[in-house]
Amino acid sequence: MTEPAHRSVSENAELRSAPPGEQYWERETSGARASADRGAGLRQLSSRAMRRAVFVAEFLLALGLAPPSGVSRHPPLARSVVFRSDGGLLAATSEYTVYLWDLTAGEQRAFRLSHDVISCCVAFSPDGHTLVAGGAVRLNLRDNAITVWDTATGTIMRGLWPHGWVMALALSPDGYSLASGSFGLGAGNKLRIWDLRTGRGIPFLEDRGLGVTGVAFSPDGTLLAISDLGSVRVVEISTQRQLWRFAGHYSFLSIAFSPDGRSVAAGHSDRTVRLWDARTGEAYPRLTGHAGPVYAVAFSPDGTTLASASRDRTICLWDIGSGKRLRTLLGHQGWVMSVAFSPNGKTIASAGSDGTVRLWDVLSGKQIRVFLLD
Repeated sequence: MTEPAHRSVSENAELRSAPPGEQYWERETSGARASADRGAGLRQLSSRAMRRAVFVAEFLLALGLAPPSGVSRHPPLARSVVFRSDGGLLAATSEYTVYLWDLTAGEQRAFRLSHDVISCCVAFSPDGHTLVAGGAVRLNLRDNAITVWDTATGTIMRGLWPHGWVMALALSPDGYSLASGSFGLGAGNKLRIWDLRTGRGIPFLEDRGLGVTGVAFSPDGTLLAISDLGSVRVVEISTQRQLWRFAGHYSFLSIAFSPDGRSVAAGHSDRTVRLWDARTGEAYPRLTGHAGPVYAVAFSPDGTTLASASRDRTICLWDIGSGKRLRTLLGHQGWVMSVAFSPNGKTIASAGSDGTVRLWDVLSGKQIRVFLLD
């Protein structure tokens, strides 16, 4: 049964309400009443701060940035994986390193590009000549939260400084624009669009919430889909007009456009995959079957299959037409953080917290290769 469309309907109004005690600080009082109100206001603010701290911890855990007690970060967590447009190169991020594997030569070699940032996301330009990686800058270093490399030479072409920890990157179909989403506790803008030719930011709608977890350009480059804390929205880039917004409890952790640009999919912390009509926001039946938060989603090049990666250590393949699960890929010994289809649609790459990047055959579901990170 199709779910009703949602347009700017908030199921989580409490998080957007005015801070407790705000009216007290604006009120002029005196004497004992002022002292009592001040004490109540401080207690309210303290309670709010505690709730916020717990909420942030849960949010980081949902994103895989803060492993639970007892979970080691060695081997290094593989956070993001992507194919180059010709399928010849595979890139992955892990801690302070961006790895590159040459798949056409049949060699399992890794080229490490110097990157003094805790890497979180990576993307190739459509022509494959440029590689972009983002993450968090270490406090004792002066570096760029987003670094742009020439893939042929490995030289740094440009560095960018957004606000906060860069969680998501997407390049426009023409390769000239870069969208970035960040996480941070401050009030800075977490959503940016950059002109890669100049390195300058392009004026665009701001997001000063806690974090943007996913960004995706439509195939024709006219729309931008955004997932953040509790909502998914689609914006028309030329007019900066929001076409629709779906708001709900918990966190949307990733987002993707279908190859035909007609659908948007998002991974959710409630262990489901959500789907919408890209233009109208009409919600389609959700995909259920994972036993943990869904960290990543990816459409096959022909648009008939959706892959989802989860904390439950599995990758699920779904038939878009029927919504049925086709198969489940098993092999990761930790959370599966990222998933990507090869350009020909025959292979899937996945990255996990077990320190591996794995290649899978789409038709059989069998594992083809395992790359170990160190």
